[in-house]
Amino acid sequence: MPAIAFGLGSKAKSGQAKPAIAGQKRKQNLFGDDGEDDDTHHVSATENVSVLDDKDYDTPQPRKSPKLSNGASTGQKPSQQYTNLSALHTAKKHTEQATTVDTTIYDYDAVYDSLHAPKNKASEDIKDGVPRYMTNLFKSAEVRKRDQLRAKERLLQKEREAEGDEFADKEKFVTGAYKAQQEEIRRLEEEEAAREAAEEEKRRKGGGMTGFYKDLLKKDEQRTMEISKAVEAAATRPKTEADIEEASGEKPMEKSAEQMAAELNARGAKVAVNDDGEVVDKRQLLSAGLNVAPKPKTGASQGKVGTQVSKAAEYSRSSAALSARGAQRERQTRMMAEQLEKMAEQQAQAEAEERKALEEKAKSTKTGTDILSAKERYLARKRAQETEKANKSGP
Repeated sequence: MPAIAFGLGSKAKSGQAKPAIAGQKRKQNLFGDDGEDDDTHHVSATENVSVLDDKDYDTPQPRKSPKLSNGASTGQKPSQQYTNLSALHTAKKHTEQATTVDTTIYDYDAVYDSLHAPKNKASEDIKDGVPRYMTNLFKSAEVRKRDQLRAKERLLQKEREAEGDEFADKEKFVTGAYKAQQEEIRRLEEEEAAREAAEEEKRRKGGGMTGFYKDLLKKDEQRTMEISKAVEAAATRPKTEADIEEASGEKPMEKSAEQMAAELNARGAKVAVNDDGEVVDKRQLLSAGLNVAPKPKTGASQGKVGTQVSKAAEYSRSSAALSARGAQRERQTRMMAEQLEKMAEQQAQAEAEERKALEEKAKSTKTGTDILSAKERYLARKRAQETEKANKSGP
């Protein structure tokens, strides 16, 4: 039996090879150089298969899996020798320090629950069915519904009044729900009437703009009185030495170099002074330690006195300004009162003139009965005159 040869690298016979098409050119690669040829792959991946005899068909030999390249094995675990022990030690150390500061630092579940607690609460409120943002809308809807019921009840009442006694002999049926509804409507009407009466009383007692200006003037007068009392208290307070010095304007003078030299020489020091009495070397005036010249007293007492005086002056100026404004407001108030009085007088005069005109019009206009009675009297007088003439002309 002839031997059989098969495999990826088996070459075709020379007689069966297809001739290349004349004139056909191979396409160049995009980058200009030839890529890897498929033939090279086939050649590199070929395996020479041995010739099999008849006895080899019954026992197939196992195929060997191709070896993977270096670093491509997936079943192997990384070796322990590449673990960064220093990083693990540092992380463990930081973890221990953090847990000593706060034991719940890694309690992520509790933190997550605390972050999502408001959302859960909001969902619980929604589950309860209680509205959170539409209470006013629901209240206005209830008010509109009550108004509609009241309007419908008034319409039915007018219809019954228009019917009169047409259905007086018929039997009436009134349910408990209707009675409760009528009582609720009546109660709401009473509450609304009481609220309107209270608002009207408040409006009547307030006096409108006159009451507003009156309250404003009272507040301004009270503020002016408080400021004037504060100014009087500051003026009657007993004065201290600092106040007297501040008022007199006397300030302690700084010592000159000549005075300091004279004092030091009196104490036994040797300070060189020239013919004019000036100190030759001022360094001799220095003593041990810090040589700080005393500054004039501008302490807290003087500052406090100055602020008090300035406040008193400010109070006096503000009181004068407020008094001027108060006088201006008083003049404006008097002018407003005079204008109101004039308006009231003009209104009363206009009403009196209108009343007088109505009375004169009522006097001038006569009723139909008055005209008829006057006509009858005129005719009676005329008949009497005619009869009198007839009697005189007779025999």
